[in-house]
Amino acid sequence: MAELRVRWAQITGLEKSFGVVNMPLGKRNYKKEYENYQGTPEQIKRRSQRNSARRVMEKKHGKQAIKGKDIDHKDHNTSNNSLSNLRIASKSANRSRNKRGLGK
Repeated sequence: MAELRVRWAQITGLEKSFGVVNMPLGKRNYKKEYENYQGTPEQIKRRSQRNSARRVMEKKHGKQAIKGKDIDHKDHNTSNNSLSNLRIASKSANRSRNKRGLGK
Protein backbone atom coordinates (compact mmCIF):
# COMPACT_ATOMS: atom_id res chain seq x y z
CA MET A 1 0.00 0.00 0.00
CA ALA A 2 2.78 2.40 0.91
CA GLU A 3 4.52 1.68 -2.39
CA LEU A 4 1.36 2.59 -4.31
CA ARG A 5 1.08 5.83 -2.39
CA VAL A 6 4.69 6.72 -3.20
CA ARG A 7 4.22 5.83 -6.88
CA TRP A 8 0.99 7.85 -7.09
CA ALA A 9 2.77 10.86 -5.57
CA GLN A 10 5.59 10.54 -8.08
CA ILE A 11 3.23 10.27 -11.06
CA THR A 12 1.09 13.23 -10.05
CA GLY A 13 4.03 15.36 -8.91
CA LEU A 14 2.54 15.80 -5.44
CA GLU A 15 5.65 14.51 -3.75
CA LYS A 16 7.31 17.87 -4.38
CA SER A 17 4.31 19.97 -3.43
CA PHE A 18 3.01 18.24 -0.35
CA GLY A 19 5.77 15.93 0.82
CA VAL A 20 3.46 12.93 0.40
CA VAL A 21 6.29 10.43 0.03
CA ASN A 22 7.72 10.95 3.49
CA MET A 23 4.35 11.02 5.26
CA PRO A 24 3.35 8.04 7.35
CA LEU A 25 0.34 6.20 5.91
CA GLY A 26 -2.93 7.81 7.01
CA LYS A 27 -1.42 11.15 8.02
CA ARG A 28 -1.84 14.31 5.95
CA ASN A 29 -0.28 17.68 6.45
CA TYR A 30 -3.36 19.83 5.86
CA LYS A 31 -1.56 23.04 6.74
CA LYS A 32 1.09 22.43 4.10
CA GLU A 33 -1.56 21.47 1.51
CA TYR A 34 -3.41 24.71 2.20
CA GLU A 35 -0.27 26.82 1.98
CA ASN A 36 0.90 25.19 -1.26
CA TYR A 37 -2.37 24.80 -3.10
CA GLN A 38 -5.69 25.73 -1.51
CA GLY A 39 -4.46 29.04 -0.14
CA THR A 40 -3.08 30.37 -3.38
CA PRO A 41 -4.91 33.40 -4.83
CA GLU A 42 -5.85 31.45 -7.96
CA GLN A 43 -7.49 28.63 -5.97
CA ILE A 44 -9.27 31.06 -3.65
CA LYS A 45 -10.75 32.78 -6.71
CA ARG A 46 -11.85 29.48 -8.28
CA ARG A 47 -13.44 28.31 -5.01
CA SER A 48 -15.27 31.62 -4.77
CA GLN A 49 -16.65 31.16 -8.30
CA ARG A 50 -17.88 27.64 -7.48
CA ASN A 51 -19.55 28.86 -4.31
CA SER A 52 -21.17 31.69 -6.23
CA ALA A 53 -22.64 29.22 -8.73
CA ARG A 54 -24.09 27.16 -5.89
CA ARG A 55 -25.67 30.27 -4.37
CA VAL A 56 -27.27 31.20 -7.71
CA MET A 57 -28.80 27.74 -8.11
CA GLU A 58 -29.82 27.55 -4.46
CA LYS A 59 -31.70 30.82 -4.85
CA LYS A 60 -33.55 29.53 -7.92
CA HIS A 61 -34.24 25.88 -6.96
CA GLY A 62 -33.91 25.79 -3.17
CA LYS A 63 -31.36 24.24 -0.89
CA GLN A 64 -32.98 20.80 -0.86
CA ALA A 65 -32.86 20.49 -4.67
CA ILE A 66 -29.07 20.90 -4.81
CA LYS A 67 -28.21 18.95 -1.66
CA GLY A 68 -25.70 16.22 -2.54
CA LYS A 69 -25.45 17.39 -6.16
CA ASP A 70 -22.88 19.32 -8.19
CA ILE A 71 -23.56 22.52 -10.08
CA ASP A 72 -22.34 21.98 -13.62
CA HIS A 73 -21.12 24.76 -15.89
CA LYS A 74 -22.29 23.74 -19.36
CA ASP A 75 -19.49 25.60 -21.13
CA HIS A 76 -16.81 24.66 -18.52
CA ASN A 77 -16.23 28.36 -17.82
CA THR A 78 -16.46 28.66 -14.04
CA SER A 79 -16.61 32.44 -14.18
CA ASN A 80 -19.82 32.28 -16.28
CA ASN A 81 -22.47 31.90 -13.58
CA SER A 82 -25.48 32.89 -15.69
CA LEU A 83 -28.56 30.70 -15.17
CA SER A 84 -28.46 29.58 -18.79
CA ASN A 85 -24.98 28.13 -18.23
CA LEU A 86 -25.71 26.31 -14.96
CA ARG A 87 -27.45 23.02 -14.33
CA ILE A 88 -27.82 20.64 -11.41
CA ALA A 89 -26.10 17.30 -12.01
CA SER A 90 -25.33 14.25 -9.94
CA LYS A 91 -21.75 14.16 -8.70
CA SER A 92 -20.87 11.11 -10.76
CA ALA A 93 -22.37 12.50 -13.99
CA ASN A 94 -20.72 15.90 -13.61
CA ARG A 95 -17.30 14.56 -12.70
CA SER A 96 -17.27 11.94 -15.47
CA ARG A 97 -18.31 14.64 -17.95
CA ASN A 98 -15.45 16.83 -16.83
CA LYS A 99 -12.97 13.99 -17.30
CA ARG A 100 -14.04 13.50 -20.91
CA GLY A 101 -13.34 17.12 -21.79
CA LEU A 102 -16.26 19.02 -23.22
CA GLY A 103 -18.64 16.13 -22.63
CA LYS A 104 -20.38 16.25 -26.00
